[in-house]
Amino acid sequence: DGRWIAGGSYSYDTNGRSDVGAVYIWRWEDSGGGEYMYHQTVVPDEEDALAVTTYYLAMGEVAISYNGSLLCAGSPYDSTNGVDAGVVLVWRQNATYMYEVVQKLYSPDAAHSRMLAQSGCAMSADGSTISAGSAYLDGAGKREAGVMYVWKWQEEGGGGGGGNTVARYELHQTLTPLESAVVINAYGLGSSPPFLSFDGSHLAGAAVNDKEKGSSSGAVYVWYK
Repeated sequence: DGRWIAGGSYSYDTNGRSDVGAVYIWRWEDSGGGEYMYHQTVVPDEEDALAVTTYYLAMGEVAISYNGSLLCAGSPYDSTNGVDAGVVLVWRQNATYMYEVVQKLYSPDAAHSRMLAQSGCAMSADGSTISAGSAYLDGAGKREAGVMYVWKWQEEGGGGGGGNTVARYELHQTLTPLESAVVINAYGLGSSPPFLSFDGSHLAGAAVNDKEKGSSSGAVYVWYK
């Protein structure tokens, strides 16, 4: 709704470490004629940042939900799931509107140097859908063919009749280059920032080295559900 703005600085230094990265959040204040005021700086968990030389949180696009309650950003150099495998961090506002990490999204195809979310992540307006790419993942018999991942918010009953629920993002779909595409080494699907429509029904992602219209002319993929 325009009341919240988020932006990243992947070279942000903290706790004596260089290039950890951070996301800044501003909030619209109506008083005094109205202006955006600084609200919060979010950084990675210290244990994650200490595990690598450069963490580079928010190296790519940062995404925020329509009402500002959810926020996501990627770190391509997170090594929890493999050296430089990458991660998407998700924050949620608490009762005092401060952002807290609620989940870390990893590639199901864990491998070294695949750098999930190097170009950033996308989120639908209601926060129910998140997408990020891994342009360096091998596939279709080619090196670094690339892939796009989609996660959906799921709420599952806890059983026992108590009404408890487990709510979290779960991997919904893995999107790969078209079979009809001329996939070459370093095709790079997911190499540019992903884009999700307002309701999450449409997703766009790029392959910078698609050659259908000429060498490295590139292509934009559009998926819909």
